[in-house]
Amino acid sequence: EQERLMEEGRSDEQPHIEDQKTWCDRCIVCLGPRYVINLTDFERDAVWHMRRHVVNNPKPDDADLQKQVLLLWNTAFPDQKLEIFEKGQRWKKLGFQGTDPSTDVRTGSWPLEQLVALATHHPIEFQRMVQEASD
Repeated sequence: EQERLMEEGRSDEQPHIEDQKTWCDRCIVCLGPRYVINLTDFERDAVWHMRRHVVNNPKPDDADLQKQVLLLWNTAFPDQKLEIFEKGQRWKKLGFQGTDPSTDVRTGSWPLEQLVALATHHPIEFQRMVQEASD
């Protein structure tokens, strides 16, 4: 907890960032009601660690990115396995916007890591989602 406080530049007396209200929280008239959830210390720590992970993990290097998208491809299309990464139209079948998946990975490694985790832990569901998206 002290590490988090120091990194956020605050003391024990200041409200935690997840507990702070913004101007949006006070603008019920123009935006409608906003639901506030009080987090437990455990949940607050989990949110803090997730935010640190998202902020501190930039876009993966080319080798890691290629390895991850190959895993996605080979999980989604087990009958069309690829051994090496090559740019091409095939990546659009997985939902990438262009022929090079690296151009779609702009916000850091976390979203791609989540997609890889989904494909790794739930391959059947991942294949079904890819199929439904292409229909």
